Amino acid sequence: MSKRHRATINEPGLRTLIEVYQGRPDLQKAYPEAKVCDYTRLIEWACGVCAKKWEDHSFPVLHPHARFFSQPSSTKGTSAKVRAFLRGFQARATADTKPSLPSRFNLLDFRETYQNHVRCLIQAYNLDEAMSLAVGGNYQAFGIMQRELLIQHGLRPDHYVVDVGCGSGRLGSALAQFLRGSYLGIDVVPELLAYARKRCPAHWRFEVAEGLTIPSGTSQADFICFFSVFTHLLHEESYRYLQEAVRVLKPRGRIVFSFLEFAVGCTWDVFDRMVKAERRTWLDMFISRDAIEAWAEHLGLSIKLLQRGDEPFIPLPHPVVLDDGSRQEGLGCFGQSIAVLSKP
Repeated sequence: MSKRHRATINEPGLRTLIEVYQGRPDLQKAYPEAKVCDYTRLIEWACGVCAKKWEDHSFPVLHPHARFFSQPSSTKGTSAKVRAFLRGFQARATADTKPSLPSRFNLLDFRETYQNHVRCLIQAYNLDEAMSLAVGGNYQAFGIMQRELLIQHGLRPDHYVVDVGCGSGRLGSALAQFLRGSYLGIDVVPELLAYARKRCPAHWRFEVAEGLTIPSGTSQADFICFFSVFTHLLHEESYRYLQEAVRVLKPRGRIVFSFLEFAVGCTWDVFDRMVKAERRTWLDMFISRDAIEAWAEHLGLSIKLLQRGDEPFIPLPHPVVLDDGSRQEGLGCFGQSIAVLSKP
């Protein structure tokens, strides 16, 4: 655990619980919201473990803190001390920023919500973990898949790649040993860009995103990528970004973006969490295929690929291991569906 984390979370019980959580993929799957500092349900689980409501192999680690977790309360299973601590922690975690748990209307401001989300992660995890979680995890594995997807659709070492929403450099770091041409990464979070710069060639450009524009000249780029970008924007914002991409793209260049669709089982889980969530940290947006078809038609683009995210289709040069320990080999996929569009 990082020194930053120790300084932020002074309660030993909660600090121990987070260490248990970070080492257990089953808890990370069951309580995904804890990755973004919402520990309410995770603490309820710890209360049950300490009260021996169910058996769990982490009991010996958590039991020394049973008094913190298990003080009786007449209103909820968690103790009054725990609830008071959580309120105080959430207040401290956002003291230097605008609220990290915004209203439904504030969710429309992707810049603010994502910056707050990333800063919360940095407070709660060591830097490498925070930078991976900020782009959804599976930093190395998904970076390799994204690189191989671009190569599958014609990327050459001498090409110019624009990576919109480059985040902490997941794609960039995977491209570092392949791409000899130019690279431009843009993102709304300065902390992510600083991390990405350190993992990529010194001559590559990284810029803070300004509005929905791409800071590059007309007809220059061979590939423009939007991985996990349109998944968090309104449709009209995604379309405006595509208009800008058409301007920057060379003739016969490619636009590659990921998207969420209801027909894919693993992304239905995203929608199910949206329905059940009492509060949301960021905006998730689904896009239908007919919308993509209409956008392509109006922009003068041809569709080269619309691929479901749960069907392996990306050729892998070697097996990759995901954060949960599972392996993909031969062909891979990373959950979100993929669209590849081409400029005449």
